[in-house]
Amino acid sequence: MAGPAVNALRPVYSYNSHFPNFGTWAEFIPGWFDNGGVNPQPIFWWIGIYLFFVPLNMMGVDAYLKWVRRHVPRINRAGLIAFVMVLMFAQDVIGELITLLQGVDRYVWVGGSISLFPGTDYQFPLYEGLVWGCGMVGLSALIYCFRDSRGRMITDRGLDRLKIRRGRTFLRVLSLGAVFNIAMLVFFLGYNVVNQHADTTQPTVPSYIENDMCGLGDNPECPPAWSTTTPAEPSR
Repeated sequence: MAGPAVNALRPVYSYNSHFPNFGTWAEFIPGWFDNGGVNPQPIFWWIGIYLFFVPLNMMGVDAYLKWVRRHVPRINRAGLIAFVMVLMFAQDVIGELITLLQGVDRYVWVGGSISLFPGTDYQFPLYEGLVWGCGMVGLSALIYCFRDSRGRMITDRGLDRLKIRRGRTFLRVLSLGAVFNIAMLVFFLGYNVVNQHADTTQPTVPSYIENDMCGLGDNPECPPAWSTTTPAEPSR
C-alpha cells in the first residue's frame, strides 16, 4: 500500500510492473481519483523487504550498537540515537539508489532542489531518506535496540499491570502494530504535502513504470491538474 498511499494526491512514485503483482485496490477507496493509484504492488518484493530484510536489518543494527557500546563506553543514549539515524539515512539513500539503477522503481516527480540527480531517470528525493530511512526504519531500530534489562520494548510498557496471563504476546504485537500504523499515517500525510511542491520529472517514463497513471506521458492530467510542467514522455 506504500506506493498508492504516497500517490494519494499526486502520482510521484511507481514500482516496475514486470514484478509479479496483483495491481492495487487503492482506487476502490472512496475519494481516490481515477488512475491516481495505478501502482502495481510487487507482492514477493514486499515480502522479501518487510518480512525478511527489515527484521534482519534490525538485528544487525542491534549487534552493531552493542559493538559501539563496548568500544565507546562513554557514548550516551543521545549519541547512539544520532548514530542510528545517520546510519539509517545512509543505508536508505544507498539502498534506494541501487534499486533505481536496477529498475525496481522510479521517483517520477521530485523536489529538484532537495534531490540527488534531479531531472534524470535516477532522481532521488533526499526527504525520502529522512522520512523513511530516519523516520520509519530508524524508529524500528530504536524500538527494537533500546530494550530494557528484561528484553521489553517501549511498546510493552504497562503490560505487567494487566491481570491477564494468556494472550500477552498477541497484545505486544497489537501495541507494536498500533505504533507503526500511526507512524505510517504521519509518513503518508507528510509525504503528500511535500508532493505538491515536486517540480522535477524524469526525461522519460517507461511504460512499465507509468502504468497508465494520470499526469504521466500521454495520460490525462490528474484532477485537479497539480502541475503546469510538461509531463515526461513515455518510452515504449
